[in-house]
Amino acid sequence: MPASSITHPIKVPVPVLLDSEAHRIVKFIKTLYKLEKQIAHLQGEEKLVQRRKLTGPWLESFKAQLSPSHSFLLQCLS
Repeated sequence: MPASSITHPIKVPVPVLLDSEAHRIVKFIKTLYKLEKQIAHLQGEEKLVQRRKLTGPWLESFKAQLSPSHSFLLQCLS
């Protein structure tokens, strides 16, 4: 196919994460998995209560780490 006939894809705005931001976010998500592992043996209401207890502070900390330019994530977490 000649280069002149190639169409360009639609550009969708995507927030740019700096490497340090991306690494920090991945690190926070790893922490969430560790917290979930701590309560994996629980069931039902007890698991929900413990999940809220453990992940509540994590979620607030995670939200605080996001910059205002990542408002789409903040809206998803609210």
